[in-house]
Amino acid sequence: SSGWGDATDPVDQVTPMSGLITPDPDQKTQANDAAQATLNEGDEFGGRYTIQEVIGRGGMGVVYKALDRISNRSVALKLISASYLGGEKAVTRLIEEGVMARDIRHSNVVAVYDVGLDGGQPFVAMEYIDGVSLRAWRGRKMKGDERVSMRVAARIICEILDGLKAAHDAGVIHRDLKPENVILT
Repeated sequence: SSGWGDATDPVDQVTPMSGLITPDPDQKTQANDAAQATLNEGDEFGGRYTIQEVIGRGGMGVVYKALDRISNRSVALKLISASYLGGEKAVTRLIEEGVMARDIRHSNVVAVYDVGLDGGQPFVAMEYIDGVSLRAWRGRKMKGDERVSMRVAARIICEILDGLKAAHDAGVIHRDLKPENVILT
């Protein structure tokens, strides 16, 4: 379509996902290739998470959709690559930031449920959002030669900024804000 779209575009909510890396499927990188899945469907992690599928790979690690047996809900379980963190201080900082992020409750911020180490493996368990990354959504629009209205673009930007403000108010800095880490629902 040659129009700018309208306010009825299917974007109900924008959620910046702190640290969740979802790669652009059209752009392979060495970091994406290096971050191979180490867990398979049905495997257990941390004595409570049952792996369901890989949902993302990136330079920081692998993200799985997993069932949390304690809460009986799906979570996004991120296993952070030790090579990315580069030392004990970085692991400690990750855990401290994750603990702070657990207190953020905002409709435009993915909830962090748990963060820690299991057998030396740093992990973050977050709210699982069934949506599409901003990069993938925009890529689909471009491939379909569809334009995005200024109203829709402004709404997305405002919701991202609202989420960032909530994080900043809690003392958390995102550090990896990019289209792959914004989920549209």
